[in-house]
Amino acid sequence: VNERAGSIVAIMVNDSISSLISNEVNRFKIDLENEGYTTILREVSKSVKAETLWNMLRREYSVPGRFMAGAVLIGKFPTESNSETGEKTDCVYWNMAGPYKNTNTLNIWVSRISTQGLSLPRGRMDEVSRLKEALDANHRYRTGLSRLPHTGYWWALPEFMDCYPKNGATILEMLPDSQFLKPIDAIQKGGELLDETSHTTSHGIGNLWYHPTQIRFALLTSCGQSQNAQEQIFGRGGGCVLSVGATQTTYTGAFQIIDDRSDSVFRFQLANGESFGSALVTQYAFNDRYRAMFYGDLSLRMKMAAANRVPSVSSITANVTAGRAPLTVQFSTSATDPDGDPISVYEWWPENYCGVNEPALSGTTTSLSHVYRVPHLYKAEVLVKDSYGACGWLTKDIAVAPEPGKPLRINCGFPYTGSSTLTSYYVPFGDYVDKDGNTWLHDQSYTNGTWGKIAKDNQLMLSGSVANTEDDSLFLSYARDVSAKTGIEYKIPLPDGAYTLRLGFADMSNSEVGKRIMDISAEGNVLENSFDIVAAFGAKTAGFISKAIELKDGMLDILIKTSASSPSGVSGYAIVNCIEIVPQGSTFSEKSILAEPEFNVHQQLNVLHLSLNNGSKERDDADIAIYSIRGQLLQRIVVNNKILASGIDCGSTWPCGMYYVKARVGKRLFMKSAVLVR
Repeated sequence: VNERAGSIVAIMVNDSISSLISNEVNRFKIDLENEGYTTILREVSKSVKAETLWNMLRREYSVPGRFMAGAVLIGKFPTESNSETGEKTDCVYWNMAGPYKNTNTLNIWVSRISTQGLSLPRGRMDEVSRLKEALDANHRYRTGLSRLPHTGYWWALPEFMDCYPKNGATILEMLPDSQFLKPIDAIQKGGELLDETSHTTSHGIGNLWYHPTQIRFALLTSCGQSQNAQEQIFGRGGGCVLSVGATQTTYTGAFQIIDDRSDSVFRFQLANGESFGSALVTQYAFNDRYRAMFYGDLSLRMKMAAANRVPSVSSITANVTAGRAPLTVQFSTSATDPDGDPISVYEWWPENYCGVNEPALSGTTTSLSHVYRVPHLYKAEVLVKDSYGACGWLTKDIAVAPEPGKPLRINCGFPYTGSSTLTSYYVPFGDYVDKDGNTWLHDQSYTNGTWGKIAKDNQLMLSGSVANTEDDSLFLSYARDVSAKTGIEYKIPLPDGAYTLRLGFADMSNSEVGKRIMDISAEGNVLENSFDIVAAFGAKTAGFISKAIELKDGMLDILIKTSASSPSGVSGYAIVNCIEIVPQGSTFSEKSILAEPEFNVHQQLNVLHLSLNNGSKERDDADIAIYSIRGQLLQRIVVNNKILASGIDCGSTWPCGMYYVKARVGKRLFMKSAVLVR
């Protein structure tokens, strides 16, 4: 019996993008109808609430005389918390009997093709582009244009191996081949099913950088993996059409269907051509309905397309793998297809594949010449496709050192990865261009042949407004010393000679002096002892220190350590926001710090005379503040026309001693010291 004949699938499309993907949605509708489904297409308001959406599904379900199998939500739709544990799950929408938010009863299946909550990389991959790619993958699978091996993979960390007592043998109830393989490798090797149990990041799926996910159906039992599950259906040119993950901490067996005796009915249904959604409604084979998210299309069946093995790239060669910018590299590659099919496309990414940038060259050529002009470590890649879209790829590291005679600028700590692991390779769109057009390289771990940080420190990113600069981004990311206080260390290969080293700082955490103390050295020579950012520039204020250095060994070593006298805790650890290294005779990026206005402080009789003139007749965003040597605010003066014209006297009753005076003009902040003597 065709379980699809007469069954209704509701296609719910967010009205904010419906006109932009109408061709793909209509094609999806036709594909469903060609398989025997009856479809209902509804445009839904972008501001729809979860309960309203649930009621819409209930109305469609409750129409007399018809059977509703499920629904696919296309575009951004709300997620909802279940009434049992309060965690978000798509199973809320499966219960048509009520009450709302209850997941005990599952009457229909609901899945989503959505970028809701997904971080969209920069480049071509906006929401619409990614939805189109997911719908394209769905169509290619349904029509046999995309073909992958009929292999089932299972994988578990050692502590979870007892979840698979038959060593994945029950995969053979549904598929002709069963293999134990780490998910990141299975995704490249290609297959029909992946059933894995691990911890959040141990499977390596998040390291794919939007490569094609060549697993049709991915079941990810890992805590909080709904975003990684979601990403699988959006890999560039990928073949994943359904991916399941959890929104929160989940437990063994959550989305496991392999080697579980109680799931035999479910496996039998899949093996006999029922859709994933229908099989789950008949027997909900998963142990988790409180956190389950279903990305892709549950109307699909296994083995809808014929089997096809993925091509293999046997080699990628380069005439040179390291050198100074500009570096010209000649690449060549060879690839074969195990089924004897021709390689239809060679795609070249000499500056790293990330799924959001287009290849530098796409076609039938097996060679490429590329010039590297920016010093980074690159993972050059060639990706090949057969006539059914199955992919194979291989990479080659290219290390590019700074160009002689040119300034080198580093945006320390960026990009932030969410952990202490700093990227080693160039990230497309990751370099920062300041207001004057200067390029600041994103940070990277040190590798022979190029520059980088000895990766034993954390890198973090803050938010907020930074005074004294128009380039806040340079001062909101930073490298930080670790608790062991081993220091922040950079190694930069440069020709011998004279340089100016400029280190940029902004302390966005401390507002008082003495809270973060650092020792700074270069080439083994002390540049600053007990350096205090707040004392030098003020709180949340950008500033540079500049030092002349002489390089004699071809490698500039910079070390920034937490001083022994610095208070304990992360707010006392050494940091650095950006680094600029300028060869003698080159130009500095002066405008990273704004130009100083005419600001003067001097003793006149028994008072301090202050004047500020920024060339303006009227100001409403400037003031002057006077502090004691201990950092106590003594007086704040709002700048007006009188002060601009003649200055102002203050401190007639203050004791003798040193005072700090800060002038603020917009985002610019400047500080001077003065001694009051009577």
